[in-house]
Amino acid sequence: ALVPAARRVREAGFDVGLHTGGAYPGRLATLLGRDRDGARLGAPLVDWIGFDVKASWAGYAALVGRPGSAPKAKRSLGMLLASGVAHELRMTVTPALQPQVPQIVDAIARAGGESLVLQRARPDGAGTTFAAQLGRVADWEERFAASAEAAERRGETVGVRVTTRS
Repeated sequence: ALVPAARRVREAGFDVGLHTGGAYPGRLATLLGRDRDGARLGAPLVDWIGFDVKASWAGYAALVGRPGSAPKAKRSLGMLLASGVAHELRMTVTPALQPQVPQIVDAIARAGGESLVLQRARPDGAGTTFAAQLGRVADWEERFAASAEAAERRGETVGVRVTTRS
């Protein structure tokens, strides 16, 4: 349903944006105007993609609870970066994921990404269990800021511009 919907929106003259974590590389390929192997088939059906990098590749399956999810997300990221479609790569940083941030900056660099937005996990709008866990981390804002500064320095070393969003 996603591909036909994007096609209809595009045909109506509107721009199409997509938020994804890359779980379905075949569908993403079609939206990028590519076949499943990445060969160009036609014009992309999307104008912009917000791509959520959930965790380091090593920690991906454990975080999302789906074996085999890391290779799919990694493949999707590679297709997106090769497509030329405007995008934002981002990661929501939680206290548990904080140690993985340098690995993610490196993974973005290896994939050919040029920028990464780090988003500080916040309790507002989150489920009660997660909000309570986050609330128990008294210095979370400071820890996030320190992690973001370290990521920015790492990004300068590997050619990835790291910015933050709170």
